[in-house]
Amino acid sequence: MLWLYISISVLFALAIILFVGGYVVFLMIAPRKEKRGEGFDEQFSEYRLAIATEERLHSDFDWFEAHRTREICTTSRDGLRLMATVIEAKEARGIILLFHGYKSNARRDFCMHMKILHDAGYHLVVVDQRSHSRSEGKYICFGTRESEDVVVWREKTAELYGKDMPVAIMGLSMGGATVLMASALIDKADTAVRCVVADCPFSAPIDIVSHVMKNFNKIPPFPFVTFADFWCRWLASYSLNAPSSADKLAQSHLPALIFHGTADDYVPPYHSEEVARRSPDHARLVLIEGAKHAESIYYDEKRYTDELLGFLEQHMK
Repeated sequence: MLWLYISISVLFALAIILFVGGYVVFLMIAPRKEKRGEGFDEQFSEYRLAIATEERLHSDFDWFEAHRTREICTTSRDGLRLMATVIEAKEARGIILLFHGYKSNARRDFCMHMKILHDAGYHLVVVDQRSHSRSEGKYICFGTRESEDVVVWREKTAELYGKDMPVAIMGLSMGGATVLMASALIDKADTAVRCVVADCPFSAPIDIVSHVMKNFNKIPPFPFVTFADFWCRWLASYSLNAPSSADKLAQSHLPALIFHGTADDYVPPYHSEEVARRSPDHARLVLIEGAKHAESIYYDEKRYTDELLGFLEQHMK
């Protein structure tokens, strides 16, 4: 019987290690992080400054503050108070909903995009994603719950500007995955929602978490990410094994433009390649040579801007 007691003890100890290890991974990925410093230096990394001049970035960064029109809020399906900043354009031709990335904010992620889009004649609704900045929420859900918030924000824009003004939903990194997942939730009857733009999105939440744990934190994805999913399900009511952004866009009727940098090692470009491969009839992938994560517009601003505005011109009529 001794061997049986030893075996049970070993299995029990192993289970404890796996559940504790999974919880540690959960704590690394899911809880909200206190917002970054508001200043320019806290928002920008060295390689961005090496690509674009500091003067240009300062100008675009400050432009956001100078052009705020108003702050708005809405309520998520699960009762969270969500916040956004509106920047209105004169004689607007449409609305762009902007969704930032993981543990970031839209002012940082869309610093250069916002002025370009505003100058092209679009109202901007600059969203604080759930569990970020001023929006409520305890856990980050890797687009699984955030995609439902996109629909809520779409409903808010209909209240503000009428249901017929053209709308595009745009996101970067986790925000890119969020809008791709949301594309399957947009009712075909809502013909005002015209298109989706995703910059460096990941495909499946489980894949991106496994990649980051392995390559940046040196934690083996199996079995610890598997057990982290248990904690995500139990404590945060979502699963890392939820359908991917590739799955969701394949179910959608909306045309999508996807940007990705070829030198992105945080969300490797194969994520966007998979998304585009699954939706060949309505997804266009633009690879920006040499660009790192979330840096495509900095590496080739002209091509990025031409592709973005051309796509919007085609679909936001």
